Amino acid sequence: RTNRGSHGNETIGWMSIRQGEANDDGTIFESKLIGRVRHTNRQVSYQAQFENPPLLFTKIISYHGRDSANTRIVNNTTNGFVAKIMEDTSRDREIRHTYENISYLAIGVPPPPPEPKNLADITEFGSTQLSNNWKTIQLSKLFTSPVVILSDPTLNNSDSVAVRVRNITSNSFE
Repeated sequence: RTNRGSHGNETIGWMSIRQGEANDDGTIFESKLIGRVRHTNRQVSYQAQFENPPLLFTKIISYHGRDSANTRIVNNTTNGFVAKIMEDTSRDREIRHTYENISYLAIGVPPPPPEPKNLADITEFGSTQLSNNWKTIQLSKLFTSPVVILSDPTLNNSDSVAVRVRNITSNSFE
């Protein structure tokens, strides 16, 4: 069925953070706005020094192309990442997309501290492999009314995909 452009209400989580680098008790954060990303690979270099490839959240923050699209991560290393814009093909089969602006948040994951403190008291993060089946993510902490922030997926398959979340509880989500 062809996408007709209408959709019911959805709920999203969100976060706002100052652009640049920050270090909170050993956890490195880097956020930045990147312009002129399109359907071809775009290399982005990190300014921060990450020991391991960081957790990476990216999102389109402009509306230049009329076809719905998401960011896709082709590669993520300690030095940077490669991203591209991937169009949804439910309206048409054409996949070229005009330039968009994206934002990213990279979070370095240090070894766990002996005692949780500061940001570690109120956050938990990780990464997982997904398919077209729902997957339950168990949290090691209990949260009151948690906000779950998901990144767009990596580019391991050429099909357009949107990641959705459901069944958010105090200790898990799907």
